[in-house]
Amino acid sequence: MIFTYILFFIISYVFHQYGFFIYSSIFLLLLSIILYVEEVRKSGLIINFRGILSIGFIGGLGISLLKLSNLASPFELKTWICFFVVYPIFYFAYEIATKKFIMQNENILKDLTPDINTLEKKASDKNAIRAFTGLLIISICIFSLICFFIEAYLLKFIPLFTIETPHAYSTFHIKGLHYLTITYTLIPSIGVLYYNKQQKIDFVVLLSAIYPAVLSLLLVSRSGIILSYILMFFTFVVQKSIDKDFLWERKNSYYIIKMTFFFVLLIIVIASLYIVVSIYRAHTSEYLIDIFDLKDKNIPIWIQQPYIYIANNYENFNYLVKNIGNHAFGLKGLYPFFTFSGLKFLFPSLTQFFLYINKAELTTGTFIYDAYYDFGVLGVIFFSFLIGFLCGKLNNIVKKTKNIFYYILYAQISYYLFFSFFACWFSLPQTYFYLIIN
Repeated sequence: MIFTYILFFIISYVFHQYGFFIYSSIFLLLLSIILYVEEVRKSGLIINFRGILSIGFIGGLGISLLKLSNLASPFELKTWICFFVVYPIFYFAYEIATKKFIMQNENILKDLTPDINTLEKKASDKNAIRAFTGLLIISICIFSLICFFIEAYLLKFIPLFTIETPHAYSTFHIKGLHYLTITYTLIPSIGVLYYNKQQKIDFVVLLSAIYPAVLSLLLVSRSGIILSYILMFFTFVVQKSIDKDFLWERKNSYYIIKMTFFFVLLIIVIASLYIVVSIYRAHTSEYLIDIFDLKDKNIPIWIQQPYIYIANNYENFNYLVKNIGNHAFGLKGLYPFFTFSGLKFLFPSLTQFFLYINKAELTTGTFIYDAYYDFGVLGVIFFSFLIGFLCGKLNNIVKKTKNIFYYILYAQISYYLFFSFFACWFSLPQTYFYLIIN
């Protein structure tokens, strides 16, 4: 498989250098699919870390190589090197964690497992878990709603009800408090755990499904919608897979068909909510078309938007490689620590870095952006190894522990790898806030 990876990357690079962008794109898109299918075949897990990373990062790179926007430019050689090393380094580190250094002492898992594991051992039936998750869902709903109304009261507006205010969502933010408001995005995932114990639709199931959509609409938050329901889907598949009910086997073809139907239905729901929220964000087609600056203005806006939200992140990374002056030597990646410790308020210069982007409105740059900003190519290699190794360790834990909340943790990391084309997830305070809450 490594030979296939190298071959396809080299072919894609050569086509890119000669300006045959569509062929360059096709080879990496094919490579991402091949790697994903191979990982599913080997692991039996439809949601697995290495497969998801191949679809998210390599597939996203393939899309970016279409070069449909005037914002696009040929990638630097150093940019290609960074993109090339991510997957094999991640793969190698993951292999070390899962095969070479599997935990010898089972007691480690007991120390790592929260109280819910003890709860499962003491309760022979499903009622204890159902009651715990149900109470948790209701509590988070009430808590996040209170935080939302406090923000609305202090800021004197609700984003949904503003008029011609494209940036209402980003300005609806009170430091510290907003982290608590957006905990609602975890509710659908907990709802999956509740439903799997309940096995019927009741008030709590409906609340976990509908409440995040309502609050996302009030906040006009597209990221809230995507995180809530994609994370829900990932949690559903992960739990079924780990419980041996959803493995990729012929005898389980019924589950595959069921999953496919569920996924298609979910995409329709997310797309519908996404469109509604986009309308209320006051982003007109003319405004977006001007930002996206595609070479062909006649491409439908519903294609332009997802394309540029994937492709331009790689362009921003390339822009960083071409223009960066001095590296941050670890300070960029430590942003979550400076935030939670309060040091960024005492020493603002610790977190004030120039953002290398090619368009003011498009500010994201793949999940390796900060790693390169800190240490260049070596930073990307180290970051890929660290994330791969930790993912391997998490995979070991999830397969051995009976703690249902590790399913959400596994799904969260899968989400960040799936959207690795988008943001520096592991340099964002909210990422660690979600992980800590979980």
